[in-house]
Amino acid sequence: MSSGLEKTYYERVMEYAFIPFAVVGLVMANAFSTLYGNILHEEMLVLPHWFAPHNHFNFEELTLDFFFAFVFAGFGVELMEARYGRGGSLSTAKKAALPLAGTLGGVVVPVAIYAATTRLFIPYAFDGYLVPAATDIVFSLALATFIAPGNKAVRNFLLALAVIDDAIASLLIPVAYAGDVDWLMAGWLIPSVLAFTYFMNRVVGVRSGTFYALMMLVCWWAFLRTGIHPTIGMLPVLPMMPKPSIDDGIGAPHDLRNMARGPIFRIGHVLERLQPWFLIPFAFVAAGVTVESFSAIFNQVTGITLVSLFFGKLLGIWGFAEYAVRRGWASYGELDSRKLAVSAGCASIGFTVSLFVARVATDDAVLRAQLSLGAMLSAVVCSVLTILLAILLGEFRPQASAPIDPDTEGDNAPELVGASA
Repeated sequence: MSSGLEKTYYERVMEYAFIPFAVVGLVMANAFSTLYGNILHEEMLVLPHWFAPHNHFNFEELTLDFFFAFVFAGFGVELMEARYGRGGSLSTAKKAALPLAGTLGGVVVPVAIYAATTRLFIPYAFDGYLVPAATDIVFSLALATFIAPGNKAVRNFLLALAVIDDAIASLLIPVAYAGDVDWLMAGWLIPSVLAFTYFMNRVVGVRSGTFYALMMLVCWWAFLRTGIHPTIGMLPVLPMMPKPSIDDGIGAPHDLRNMARGPIFRIGHVLERLQPWFLIPFAFVAAGVTVESFSAIFNQVTGITLVSLFFGKLLGIWGFAEYAVRRGWASYGELDSRKLAVSAGCASIGFTVSLFVARVATDDAVLRAQLSLGAMLSAVVCSVLTILLAILLGEFRPQASAPIDPDTEGDNAPELVGASA
C-alpha cells in the first residue's frame, strides 16, 4: 500500500492541465493579444434561429455557455451524492443548512460593503455592486484542494455554497442590470420542462439515465432560449430525478460508489471523467485578462472590489454560518469553526463569475476595466490571504496524509461500480 494521500482524477487534471492552461491564457492575452482575441472570437457553432435569439457561438461563448454547464452539472451530481450518500456531508437538514446560511452571508455582506463604500466615496462605481457577490467555483475548489487535499467535507461545503451563490448571481444579473430576458417565456417554459421530468419520474417511473441526460440538455436550452445565463441550466433537473438507492455493501462514505443504483449514478459516472476536460478551455478563456500597466492596479475601484470580495466573503460566510450553528439551525457536520473560516476564504475568489458580472454591469469602459482587474486579482490576492489564514489557524496541510481505500489502491481514479444498473 502506498503512503500519503492519493490524488483523485479531478485533482490531477487540475494540477497538470487546468493551471498550465490558465497561465497560457494570461500570457497570450498580454503578449499575443491579437492571436488570443482571434482564438476567442473564432466562430465555432451556428444554430437555427428558432433555437435561441443568440444562435452564433464563438469559442469563448461555447466555453462559457455550454462546456461550463457540464462542469456545473458535475458539481451538482457531487452535491446529490453529499445529500443522499451514506453519511454524506449534506445528508441531514442541519448539515445542508450550513452552506445555505453561508451563501446568504456571502452575497449580502460583500454587496453591502461595496455598495456602501462606493456610494459614499466614488458614486460613479456603484453599478458594480454585484461583482463581489460572485464565487468562482473552479478556482475556489482548486485553492481548497491545495490547502487541504482530500477533505471531502470542505469540498462539499464549497460546492454547495458556490453553486447556490452563482445561481443567485445568474438570476440577479438580468434583474439588476435589465438584461434581455423573456420573463414571460421563462415563467412557463422552464417549469414545464421540470414538471415533465418529475412526471416521468414519479408517475411513469422512468429510470433511464439517457432520458434524464436529454432532459438536462432541454433545460439548458430553456435557459438559453429565455435569456437567462445557461451555465446553471442543467442543475434544476437533478432534484427532479429518482433518488439514488444506496447499496450499503459498496464503497466508503462520501463516494459516488455508494450511489449504486439510479440515473444520477450513471450520469455522474460519465461526468466524473468528462468534467475536468471541460475545465481546460474554460481556464484558457477565463484567465485571459489584459493588464495594460502595473500602475493600473492601484485604483480605488479595484481596491474596494478586492476588499469586498475577501473580507466580505470571509465575514459574511463565516459569520452567517456560525450564527446558524449557534442558533441550532445548522450543524458543522465534519467541519469546525476554523475549517469554516478557511472555506470562506477560498470562496472569496470571484474571478471568472465576477468578470462576467463586470462585463454586463456597466457600459463605462474604464469602470469595467477596473472591476475586471479586481475580479482577476482576487484569484491571486485572495488565494495568498486565504493560505496565510489557513497557516495562522493551523489548517494548511498540502501534504496531509489520509488512509487509502484498499479496494482502490493503485488506481488514482477508482472505477465506479454498478454502472450497468
